[in-house]
Amino acid sequence: MTHKADYYEVLGVAKDDTTGAIKKQFRRLALVTHPDKNPHDVQGATVKFQLLQRAADTLSDPDKRARHDATLRGNRPHRGPQAQDTKAKASSNSSSSRKFSFSSPSSQSFTFKYKGTGAGEVSAKEKSARKRRRQRQNRKEQRQQDQDARTNWG
Repeated sequence: MTHKADYYEVLGVAKDDTTGAIKKQFRRLALVTHPDKNPHDVQGATVKFQLLQRAADTLSDPDKRARHDATLRGNRPHRGPQAQDTKAKASSNSSSSRKFSFSSPSSQSFTFKYKGTGAGEVSAKEKSARKRRRQRQNRKEQRQQDQDARTNWG
């Protein structure tokens, strides 16, 4: 039995989301799943990334999206190689954290967790930027104290 992946679940978006929201979510997931970002598991990352690309491509085009929705409702049988290539399932743990599991026909299973930046969360890039700002401020304050100490000394 062939299984058609639900691209809404793959991308972790709602069925009524706009094309812009779908593209935005794809970009977020692409950063995590791209094979260049996963040198420890290039084959698994390639499978995941290709599935994400197919999902974003399908849901971004209104005609393809309508066909995909009809297939999910069971109105039309799906014919295509991707139905046999890969099965995917995504479940939302919370609004800012998602876990994705992929399995290929060769019985390999891949799982990764994508944690987005929600309310109160700070990205690693922002954390490092804040750290650099603190260090710069500390150096500036230290220079000012040293200069004050020299002027008060003599």
